[in-house]
Amino acid sequence: MEDLNSLVATLNAEINNDVNSQELDRLWDEDPTEAARVDRKINKRKQSIQQAQQKLREHQQTQFQEILKEEQKKLHLKHPELADPIKGTTVKSNIMNYLSSKGFTNEDVARIYDSRMFDVIMDGMKAKATKPNLVSKKVKPSKFVKSGVKSTKEDMDSQSRLNKIKTLKKSGSTKDATELLLRYL
Repeated sequence: MEDLNSLVATLNAEINNDVNSQELDRLWDEDPTEAARVDRKINKRKQSIQQAQQKLREHQQTQFQEILKEEQKKLHLKHPELADPIKGTTVKSNIMNYLSSKGFTNEDVARIYDSRMFDVIMDGMKAKATKPNLVSKKVKPSKFVKSGVKSTKEDMDSQSRLNKIKTLKKSGSTKDATELLLRYL
């Protein structure tokens, strides 16, 4: 890779040093044969530079493909659900929705290939799913509770009956007796 980069840089420097456009125009006027020879030499060098650049691009592309395959292997080892044809589509859809909610475009997502980035994304999705809702909710005040034992309606009725019986025992009046009997009916 370094050799190809240095070759391209060297060839570019040689072409620039050989002849600039003004000197070539002057040479065409003075000696067309020599100008044609120099022009052919420059074109050959340009062609060899283009070939070197093409080799460089091809080499970079193959290296990127190898890195991409390695990262996919790592990703499938860490997150096997992505490799599953059924669960994988759901997980990928959730990832796209999560990233788009964070402001990522489809092009941004397409450029993510590092398995470590997917780890961060998956952790972020889990944190969002388990994050409690921090929005304050209005809470109704609870009932005021007095100290002591809570009285039920049955307790109050039996207490009232006992009081009527006590009143009848003390007074012995028919009026109290009729009130007590009416309560039972």
